[in-house]
Amino acid sequence: RFVPDIYGPGLYVRTNGQGFRENDETPPHVPDGWTRAICSGDSFTFGYGVSNDHTWCRLLRSDLRRFDTVNMGLGGYGADQSFLAYERDAERIGHQIHLFAFITLDFQRMESADFMGYPKPVLAIENGALVVKGVPVPRRPFYASWISRFAPPLKELRMTHLAGRVAYRLGYGARPVSEPTDESTWTIASAMFERLKELNRSRGSTLVLIYLPTQKDYANTSVDAWRQRVKHLGARSSITVIDLVEPFRQLPPTAIGPMFIQADRLDFARAAGHYTADGNRWVARALYERLVTVPGLLSRSRP
Repeated sequence: RFVPDIYGPGLYVRTNGQGFRENDETPPHVPDGWTRAICSGDSFTFGYGVSNDHTWCRLLRSDLRRFDTVNMGLGGYGADQSFLAYERDAERIGHQIHLFAFITLDFQRMESADFMGYPKPVLAIENGALVVKGVPVPRRPFYASWISRFAPPLKELRMTHLAGRVAYRLGYGARPVSEPTDESTWTIASAMFERLKELNRSRGSTLVLIYLPTQKDYANTSVDAWRQRVKHLGARSSITVIDLVEPFRQLPPTAIGPMFIQADRLDFARAAGHYTADGNRWVARALYERLVTVPGLLSRSRP
């Protein structure tokens, strides 16, 4: 599917037949001598507000280093849905690295069985095991395009655009989360990450957890408890964790605004707060600088 100018002049969205935000079909096998990474996540990974060529996932690619990427991000997803999408859709896509990216809101989304009124699956712990509940997901007459793995027809994208504008004006967002709820959610999330590690291992892939920054994270330390949880899990379970909030906070204040789409830019509903092309470029550069320090991770993609 191709939707020109959806975020503004020249800012297009194209998805391939597999439902990924790619200009071309993704071959099931990785070419000899190449390394491929799958990027999972929400709208910050999908690239709300920028064209295909300017998402951080796309900007990581390098023909020189023989490093390929596949953008499996989708707007509105919680960390649980990103996990389930990878489990289902990456099974037949060869890859050596899984970049599982998230913001703090993605944990809060795990607590709800719906998104903007549309049902979604949820994860739970039953008898000590991670289970999926709420499936099959009930279908609604209008099902938001950012929730579906496969891109809808053009007219439905236009409807999503309109519905998103209404939702933005009505103030839909995450509910306040209490500390007891946080603890329960983290229990599920930690089990999910452990399962994700094993799933990647079975597919010959290395899992990398990526904590992405939002604009409010520059001065707001409320996310730090979640960041510490993720880091501790990584150390305990030998999972690579790349926390980009830390280097983000080291930037000068004047650099922050240009990295994010501001509230007066509403050419597309709910684009405000997402990365601009400059923001995606910073994420890609900061992420790559840290990926190359992980022993053996990118060894096959260096010239």
